[in-house]
Amino acid sequence: MKRVFRYGLLALVLAVFFALSAGAAAAEASCEILGISSVTDMTCMFSGCYVLEKLDISGFNTSRVTSMNSMFEDCRALTLLDLSDFQTDLVTDMYRMFFCMEKLQTIYASDGFVIDALTEDADESMFWNCTALKGGAGTAYSEEHVDSAYAHVDGGPADPGYFTAK
Repeated sequence: MKRVFRYGLLALVLAVFFALSAGAAAAEASCEILGISSVTDMTCMFSGCYVLEKLDISGFNTSRVTSMNSMFEDCRALTLLDLSDFQTDLVTDMYRMFFCMEKLQTIYASDGFVIDALTEDADESMFWNCTALKGGAGTAYSEEHVDSAYAHVDGGPADPGYFTAK
């Protein structure tokens, strides 16, 4: 199954499941067990998931993924996102990956999150309107840096980034 959960189907399923299981509490998700090691396209996987506030998908095997286009777009309630084990060396498209996530404060990531394979303009608007986002060393969101330039662990003023090491 190369294309899985296209257009936010997984987001819908997770949102309903965790909203129901959490009752009135905030919805949180941890996806450690899903067998997705052969997936190559995660386009829109969680797009439009309005319920989740915290999402830990550090257990995802992303070693074969080539597209993360709009993967979390419009996840407006999300405040914390754990991508700490993501391997993105084959990813060529991260267009609007974190687009319009105005409550997102923290993205956990590691040095395995790289942008070397991105094609031209495949990072456009990657962090657009992530106004609450702050890197681990204090780098705050800036409208001047919404592409992939800050898509790495925050190294402070010498090497600003939007990610936090875990």
